[in-house]
Amino acid sequence: MQYSAVKSLLQETAKSMKKQGVDVVANYPQILADDALFDYYVDALSEGLEPNMKDEFKTMSGLVREGILAETVYGFKPQAQLILPVFRKMWPALVAREALTVLPMDQPEIIRPFLIAVAKVGNEEFDLPNLQRDVSSATQIGVTAPALVVVPSVTDLLAAQGLDSSKAHLQRDFQIVSVTYTIDNGSTTTDVDVLVEPNEEGMFNFDVELGTSGFVDHVSGNVDYFKGTVTVSNTRAGEAERVTGISIVASISGFEEMYANKISFKHLKIRMNAIDHEVQAEWTIQYEQDVKAYFDMDVQAQLVDTFGNVIALDIDRKLINALIRETSIFHPNAIKTFSKTPDANFAFGRKEWYNQIVVQLNEVSNQIYVDTNIGVANTIVANPLDVAILKTTSDYSFKGNTVGGGAFGSSPIAGVLDDTWKVLSSPVVPQGKMIVLLKPENPDHAVFVFAPYRPLTITPFPLGRKPVMTFLSRYAAKFIRHEGVGLIEITN
Repeated sequence: MQYSAVKSLLQETAKSMKKQGVDVVANYPQILADDALFDYYVDALSEGLEPNMKDEFKTMSGLVREGILAETVYGFKPQAQLILPVFRKMWPALVAREALTVLPMDQPEIIRPFLIAVAKVGNEEFDLPNLQRDVSSATQIGVTAPALVVVPSVTDLLAAQGLDSSKAHLQRDFQIVSVTYTIDNGSTTTDVDVLVEPNEEGMFNFDVELGTSGFVDHVSGNVDYFKGTVTVSNTRAGEAERVTGISIVASISGFEEMYANKISFKHLKIRMNAIDHEVQAEWTIQYEQDVKAYFDMDVQAQLVDTFGNVIALDIDRKLINALIRETSIFHPNAIKTFSKTPDANFAFGRKEWYNQIVVQLNEVSNQIYVDTNIGVANTIVANPLDVAILKTTSDYSFKGNTVGGGAFGSSPIAGVLDDTWKVLSSPVVPQGKMIVLLKPENPDHAVFVFAPYRPLTITPFPLGRKPVMTFLSRYAAKFIRHEGVGLIEITN
């Protein structure tokens, strides 16, 4: 479908290079060796790409060039001039490039550090960002539910957290938010219509009406912010009708330097090894003998169009299968099911039923946020038949390039759902498996890394009766955070 566009680009590139005094076939080694000529050649090939994609293509083309030059020890192959055009077709079409974090490698084996921020509070350390913990205070008391202080008593709030006044103290945000009392029939009641704050010296006192009994209990006390203790008493202590407890919220902050709250950084070191991905083409001895066929524009366009698609689909298939397989094993709590058949009691039709898939998507997306503490999912990868479900929803909008198969070099973006998820479409995704993943902007937060080493090259011909042209892509792929991916399993 894109053959004519490929041929047109190759023709225009050849014309552009002739203006520089070189031929893309006869002078190809010179183009590779000369920085200015190579940059001009890549600029010509990148025509039609979006600005961000163009910059990415130019960067990756430098890696391709390094691979070709490294192989000249075997003798320069005339077929080498096909590599960058095939790469021009392959790279933009990769779903993996659009969905995953791309970190090029400069060696076949590297140890890649991923920066992790951690908070250190006393002897405790936890990763950031954290949904449950404050960095600005050592501990919050009464986060999920107010803490109960028995009346009367002297309660050491620091000791309850394993601290003492040499390391920490209470902040002056102490509040009494409810009281618990007993009445004459022996039942216990909690009154939440209370808000008491101590004065500057930490003193507090207030009256509590004990239901309809007519009794009033007077509660008073003191908060020692330095020592971290709360002293509380009441006037009806020992009576049947009396206040038995107060519920409080407060926070503890670092006091001495040894307990100061700190943010520090450490590195998660991941070893990455490049793997080989080969695609071979065979042809007859007669075709091999006709060397001019390599340089015929029609043949070039056919090879570029065919191999570009095949290589992109093969790489995508391998990485997408890894996403599905490892998510099923390591992150099962982020897997939801959606049936295309409406429930028996659903009366609004199939189209309206399809809108319900957004509920499952939100659940998976929010589960990813909870488990990663980084962000909600922002990318969906699905088979075109499953993308059709998303297209019928009220929240889908087309902002992609896949109409009519997509323009030559366009990204595989099918649209946007709910202004939240970028939708990618690929036939290599198994029907019924919709991948929901987080692609963070910060590479240190990467969920799955795709690391090209030699994005594309042609290996030397193997010896034998049937010559073969072997396209080789070398890259590493690594799951960094399994909790950053979920699945929607679509059933009939």
